[in-house]
Amino acid sequence: VAFLAKYPNLPADTAAVKRPWMDYLEPPFWYSKVWTSWDADQWRERRWDVVKVVAAADSSAADKAAAQYVCDGTADDIEIQAALDALPPAGGKVVLRQGTYLLDNCVMPKDDTDLEILGTVKVAPATTSRLTADCPLGQNWVTVEDARKFRVGQWLTLIDATKIDHKGGWQNPAGGRKYGECSTIEKIEGNTITLRGKFGSWEEWAKGPQRTPKDYQPGYAVAAQALVTTSHSAILVLGRDRVFIHGPGEIDGNKAQQQPPTAPLSTAYSSEEVLSGCGIAVQDSSFVTVQGLRIHDANLHNVTFHRSENGEIADVEAWGCNDKNILLLNTLRMRVFRNHCHHSVCEDGVCLYLSSHSAMIGGNRVNANPRHGIWINPTCLQETLLPPEALPGGQAQGAGR
Repeated sequence: VAFLAKYPNLPADTAAVKRPWMDYLEPPFWYSKVWTSWDADQWRERRWDVVKVVAAADSSAADKAAAQYVCDGTADDIEIQAALDALPPAGGKVVLRQGTYLLDNCVMPKDDTDLEILGTVKVAPATTSRLTADCPLGQNWVTVEDARKFRVGQWLTLIDATKIDHKGGWQNPAGGRKYGECSTIEKIEGNTITLRGKFGSWEEWAKGPQRTPKDYQPGYAVAAQALVTTSHSAILVLGRDRVFIHGPGEIDGNKAQQQPPTAPLSTAYSSEEVLSGCGIAVQDSSFVTVQGLRIHDANLHNVTFHRSENGEIADVEAWGCNDKNILLLNTLRMRVFRNHCHHSVCEDGVCLYLSSHSAMIGGNRVNANPRHGIWINPTCLQETLLPPEALPGGQAQGAGR
């Protein structure tokens, strides 16, 4: 009776709304009206008319011969992005054959894209250059020692040693997780780099003293070892629909060869903290699925979904990131199934934060995460369907679970 009162709009024939992925869940999990119109699985079964094949520098001779794009082991994101951009408006598939792909910038799928990763996608070692002139607060251009290292479109973070430590759940051994500003390169003139957007702005999505203007006066100083450093994610899905990213390959965030983690402030895109430094970052998108990959060692989070809906993270092994293995932030109707999230350096296996409603979470294994195995912020419990061990205070919340 209580269940029916909670879901008054149930169809008479409940079998009509059941999907194969619900089979391992016990009723009443799959009866919720939240899931009666879920059709995300349908499009993934398409046979694409257009398929682009990319081979790595160390792919086999046969794979290279069959590929339309062959990488050389430097800035391989250029060839991968060219393959993605070559897909028609109706959509298509890009296959990354076995081998290692080194990324100097994120790759960004379009709508209706199937990206199959058979090899290893690896974030390249960070490219860094010191400032040669102070950058006042609000200025979006910097003068550096050598701008020839960079190219237009790359993600950069601007930071110096005086910026406040992160006030959240952890501080890294290299002196604390700092706040900087982050955006993409708009233009390069000599040794002057202009970044997209307006600097000196703050997103108050978290209450407290973390992000206040007084901490940033007078800007970024040469005397405080100010620098810019590449800080891109491996894959960025920004404002897209119906994207399927799947394995059995690997995404390596290569955190050991990045600058110590920063928590970038809002500039051009908003919430750069969940767009840069990740394995896969998704924002303002719907029907995005991440499945069957091994994702590890991101400088921030291994997988993030922000302001997105109707997405799925399934059958992923995620480990070794500095922050959260899986982070849902302001999401709606997400499914997180059968993932193994372990050995985050500082925080959580799975985290639902800031009004991530109507999620289904089940069948996940979480262990050796220092803060929580699965952490559900109290603002996220509306219509969220969980096995008992995932509830706050349950088995999955403690370290080592």
